[in-house]
Amino acid sequence: MSDFEPEGPGMAATVNPASTSPNAQFPLGTSATPISETASSLASLRMLGVYLNTYALEQMVQAASSSAGLQTIKCVEQTLQDLGVNLKPKVPTKLVCAEHLELRKEILTLLNLQKQLQYKESEGSSYRDGSYSETPSTPTKRA
Repeated sequence: MSDFEPEGPGMAATVNPASTSPNAQFPLGTSATPISETASSLASLRMLGVYLNTYALEQMVQAASSSAGLQTIKCVEQTLQDLGVNLKPKVPTKLVCAEHLELRKEILTLLNLQKQLQYKESEGSSYRDGSYSETPSTPTKRA
């Protein structure tokens, strides 16, 4: 399997993620090809709209959810799966990655709003039930 496979005329090319190194900017298989050929391949891929990234999307996702806890991140991923959305886009163009990240942010906002709603509902029900009381006063000393 080659590192770059055009899917057809006018279609975006895909990069084989198994052939990329986490510390490299380019696929591993390009070391045997001349630099000029690699540069022209990369330029043609950019023209097709392919967003070459090793971990760019993962870094964006981590940055967007850095304030969220592990449980919240898992809830976001579960919501994506429930909606039938891949956790990682199949065609990682810049636009697709940006939209995917925006969807994750909106899901995170939704989960935070649901959590606030639950808190307010429980607060309201405690007022209705009369189980909410003022802070207790300081007990008097008995002699």
